[in-house]
Amino acid sequence: MGPFLFVMYTADVVNIVERQGLSAHQYADDIQVYSRCRPNDSASLCRNLGGCIEHVASWMGMNRLQLNAAKTEFIWFAPSGRCHQFPSDQLAVGSVQATPAASVRDLGVYLDNNMSMRSHVTRLVCTCFGFGRSTQPCIPPGSLNRVPASAGVRAGVSPLQGGR
Repeated sequence: MGPFLFVMYTADVVNIVERQGLSAHQYADDIQVYSRCRPNDSASLCRNLGGCIEHVASWMGMNRLQLNAAKTEFIWFAPSGRCHQFPSDQLAVGSVQATPAASVRDLGVYLDNNMSMRSHVTRLVCTCFGFGRSTQPCIPPGSLNRVPASAGVRAGVSPLQGGR
């Protein structure tokens, strides 16, 4: 079954999530359930999420699908000064306990719990560095003109011509 047919087949999942007072986002075979709350309402939100996931798992079972609870991720998003206000308790997903993650991947972007994008930037730099290292042997030594780094930096920050 292709991604489009899967989304059509599982369109009822969004209705199940919304009946629980939560929101959902679907892309191919990924379903993300989310909501917002104040720190003192976090226990109630966890119960709602747990109940919602149970309803979704039940619907999936009746429709010959299976929820992979082991791949379930759970994260609290809050400014760094408020992260300590949210519980570190696990979320029950069937027989699996999901611990709040420090970062999760969503459509190729790594989101971290304090909304700093630090984990995404770190992984992106590591990936770029890895690609650079893997292409290095392809470039023959001496084939590139050596330009002093300071010349490149000066060119990047030179003042506009015609300005003050």
